[in-house]
Amino acid sequence: ADGSGQQNLGVEGFSPAWSPDGTKIAFVVEDGYEVSNIYVMGADGGGVTQLTGAQIFDYNLSPAWSPDGMKIAFSRDHYNIFTGIETFSLCMMNPDGSNQQPLIFINSFSSNLSWSPDGTKITFDLDTGGNNDIFVVNSNGGGMTNLSNHPAYDYDPAWGPLPLTAPPSSLQFTAVSFNTAESNERTLITVTRFGDTSAGATVDYATIDHQAAVRCDDNTTQPGAAFARCDYATTVDTLHFAPGETQASFSVPLIDDAHAEGNEAVQLILSNPTGGACLGAPSTATLTITDTDAAGAPNPIDSAPFFVRMQYLDFLSREPETGGFQAWLNVLNNCPDPNSDPTCDRIMVSSSFFRSQEFQLKGYFVHRFYKVSLGRLPGYAEIIPDMRRVTGQSSNEVFAKRADFTNAWVQRAEFQTLYPSSLTAAEYVDKLLQTAGVRLTGTVTRETLIDDLQTGRKTRAEVLRAVVEHPDVDAREFNGAFVAMQYFGYLRRDPEANGYDAWLRYLNANPSDFRTMVHGFVNSIEYRLRFGPVP
Repeated sequence: ADGSGQQNLGVEGFSPAWSPDGTKIAFVVEDGYEVSNIYVMGADGGGVTQLTGAQIFDYNLSPAWSPDGMKIAFSRDHYNIFTGIETFSLCMMNPDGSNQQPLIFINSFSSNLSWSPDGTKITFDLDTGGNNDIFVVNSNGGGMTNLSNHPAYDYDPAWGPLPLTAPPSSLQFTAVSFNTAESNERTLITVTRFGDTSAGATVDYATIDHQAAVRCDDNTTQPGAAFARCDYATTVDTLHFAPGETQASFSVPLIDDAHAEGNEAVQLILSNPTGGACLGAPSTATLTITDTDAAGAPNPIDSAPFFVRMQYLDFLSREPETGGFQAWLNVLNNCPDPNSDPTCDRIMVSSSFFRSQEFQLKGYFVHRFYKVSLGRLPGYAEIIPDMRRVTGQSSNEVFAKRADFTNAWVQRAEFQTLYPSSLTAAEYVDKLLQTAGVRLTGTVTRETLIDDLQTGRKTRAEVLRAVVEHPDVDAREFNGAFVAMQYFGYLRRDPEANGYDAWLRYLNANPSDFRTMVHGFVNSIEYRLRFGPVP
């Protein structure tokens, strides 16, 4: 395109026209006295083929390819030597010269044919007697119109290109499969965006967890399957793409256990794209975790760094921050007896996580939505993803996610079945309080909530949250949530009814003795088996 690389194709002709795919050239050759024909050849000058068959006083000129490459339009001037009648026409033919047909008859010579980019119209210049004008005709031969209609000479019409429209935005994994060694603490999964990226977009992502509470040393029940309680941490959240951003990533935390179990895989899925985006392919992927353990390796839960990291993953649903992680390591490493000193042992460290404000803002917050509005305990498969939905990198992000969680909660099918939109404000509040089993005291009461809902000061979601966060509800639900979270956090499964009830009775009778319960879980065989062999 810079003028270099010129070569002679060895063919004499004029009016060359490239095919849209760049593989052929149509052109005109003067085949004798008062005769011109249209030919086609390959882009390298080979395969020269005559398309039209003109006789004396026949002129076939100005070949023009249709945008799809399926037709060639051209101008024809035919003089009948027997009748003395000269006819002018625009014609159409297939690229191999077949099916030559007049498109429209005109009253004089035409040239410089040009297709519209969408293939619906053809422009040309036409001798109108004394000057030239530019005309347009539909590609089916109708609607011929003089466009310029000007006393000057108008030649060589050319169409502007169609506006470039980016294809719709699509979001998809960069690969259908990912691989990582379990000795890596986490693996990065990348999602890419194609098409129109001018606006922001989001997409939800998640691991598809097996719900069976299998023993982590069981290699026969579901061989090759990775489990969230054994091999990785449940990962659920939303990826955000800024305008112009084409890639974003999320990490899946891995658990480097000591079981020699072979390679295992978990499925990943994308869903709920926003910002005008759609899901591309692949929207599901497989993450294979490569086993790196030999038989007989020690249980890593006995290692202080491994133990502390698992408290973050199990109770705060996130990886540790450097400062906090090191601080808890210092507590254990400097403890005279990290297994039994109540001021600094593992029981104290572990219990500090689910007694922390961060856990109250996540696990306990989510737990109360189930008890207050649905009247039941959450299941393990429910609360772990929900805790991830209110997990953020900053207090502001957590605050925003808690608000989003509340608004989304009242749209859940189970909630709407129990609290149909037909309920009045009083009926809605009364049903909530009845399900929660509380009578509110203090500044937020039944009456204030009904008034707030009737006057529009609060939405249904905001009224629900006011009940969930009420001190009376907090006092009523704390012990039950404390017990349930031992099962969800340490054992990564649903509580069995007898065990849950027994621990709840113990905690109600001994409200200050959390150590006995934590000891029962953190030193249990079931907990330790999540990570390695137990003698």
